[in-house]
Amino acid sequence: MDTIKSKLGYQPTWQQWKPGFFDDAVHLALFVGVPVVVGFLIGLLTAKDVKGWYKTLRKPKFNPPSSVFPVVWTVLYVMMGSAAWLVWSNGGWKQHKFALSAYTVQLFLNFLWNPTFFFLRKLDWALVDITLLLGALATTIATFHHVDDRAAMLLVPYFLWVSFATYLNFSFCELNPKASRHIVDAFTIKKRVQRRVAELKAEMID
Repeated sequence: MDTIKSKLGYQPTWQQWKPGFFDDAVHLALFVGVPVVVGFLIGLLTAKDVKGWYKTLRKPKFNPPSSVFPVVWTVLYVMMGSAAWLVWSNGGWKQHKFALSAYTVQLFLNFLWNPTFFFLRKLDWALVDITLLLGALATTIATFHHVDDRAAMLLVPYFLWVSFATYLNFSFCELNPKASRHIVDAFTIKKRVQRRVAELKAEMID
């Protein structure tokens, strides 16, 4: 029986899976981990503003509770990372350079929105950013669709949420026209970042 199996090129399941399975698991963890971890760190940076300044803003009636956002974004980050991994594992960067570049651009715009809205407190800049994000995300979904339908479908809830968030951002701008009139320069940003980092260090020590 063993001779027949060897002639047929048979390998036990664990031998078939061992190299590919662990490689895939590591790559999937990286693709999912990057947005989740970076999103978490950005959340730490802006947490004080969410609890303080954000509460002073006038909000639209359909604005979700603050506790909803971290949960939704964590789920979406896992889904988008999984989608990117599906595309990457289907030929790598060389074969799908445009699709993965579009994904990278939308991810950068995604990371940029939170500190722009909460940390810099520039609602109008955040609206520009999230509008660009919506366009980049639509491009990403279209390009992912040509590679793997599953990857494109994983991004659909993300697209719907960003569409809602874009309208939400617009509503905040309409309800708080004076909130973005302050001037933001590099020196101010540097000082605020340094102060926030110092506060986080103090919180960790305590």
